[in-house]
Amino acid sequence: MHRSFLKFIPALFLLQSVCIKAQNIDATPSDTLIVFKQELTAHTKDLETCTFSSDGKWLATGGWDKNLKLISMDTADFGTVKKTFKGNQSAINKIVFSPNNQYVSTAGKDFVTRVWDIETEEMLFESYENRKEITDIDFTSDSKFILTSSKDGTIRIYDLEFQENNIPAKFIDYKAPILDMEPTKSGKTFVVASTKSVIDVIDVRGRVSMSLSGHKAQVNTVVFSPTKRLLASGSDDNDVIIWKLATKEALSTLSGHKWHISSVSWSYDERYLISTSIGGETILWDAKSGVEITRFQNKITDARSADISPNLKYIAVAGKIPSFTKGAELYKTRLKKIAKKRKPVPTKRNSKRR
Repeated sequence: MHRSFLKFIPALFLLQSVCIKAQNIDATPSDTLIVFKQELTAHTKDLETCTFSSDGKWLATGGWDKNLKLISMDTADFGTVKKTFKGNQSAINKIVFSPNNQYVSTAGKDFVTRVWDIETEEMLFESYENRKEITDIDFTSDSKFILTSSKDGTIRIYDLEFQENNIPAKFIDYKAPILDMEPTKSGKTFVVASTKSVIDVIDVRGRVSMSLSGHKAQVNTVVFSPTKRLLASGSDDNDVIIWKLATKEALSTLSGHKWHISSVSWSYDERYLISTSIGGETILWDAKSGVEITRFQNKITDARSADISPNLKYIAVAGKIPSFTKGAELYKTRLKKIAKKRKPVPTKRNSKRR
């Protein structure tokens, strides 16, 4: 995964602030839904994760060079690396923006979660309690707390506003390696993916209150839709399942990948799902019908993460690329946002009749 000869690349090349290798869109039919746009070569080693901020301003990328990069998605400086956050001691395998888009957090193989202020670039928080790799991080809706899951079997809860409350840090003991985690809408229970084929829902004491059976191998990822109405999971059985948690019902099983699922992500309007696999391909699904819309792959041989921008115009994919330059692949889409219908304003006459 690491290439020792990278250290001989001239330092000037590594430190350039704008690290974009612009490429022409591939020659594809005009009616193609998704086309490769460009490779964002902002890193020196393979990537593990990428994600868009909910306001669409940033694309964040991270991986084995330990650096978090924020790439501008604004029209004026589109594709430019605007901010680099250093401090991680090993590979970054998870990045998340706070709901208010003021903070960005990383976690990974050095067992530490870090939170930065995006505007000032100041590191606001570091955790040192975990004994193994951190597999997921999640802000609460008010951006005041952060939750982590780890292969040491714990979910930890940290107060970002009053950090003295973290001594000692609050934690939930699941007693088995956690590969991914999602807090439910109530915040009182947590969906847990582990080395088991069963997905567990646990309470704040670590007790299993519900289990979802449907996968045939370990579950690598679980993710709620933006409204938390639906849950999607991806497994080593190469399938994605969409669940209705309230009824424990598997609404649809999405089969099409030839290799283990590494990530699943929802579009912000919940119409689409994107899944990646270690075989390198990314698949876009219709979330309602469970039908595969299209699949695509460029240079990435092992896709680790993918996300779709809030405006549905772009899809970013992170993973392993067999070349000297490393970065996320950016695709342009022809997906259209659904315009919200405006309610008619009643006239005075209609108002009186009501």
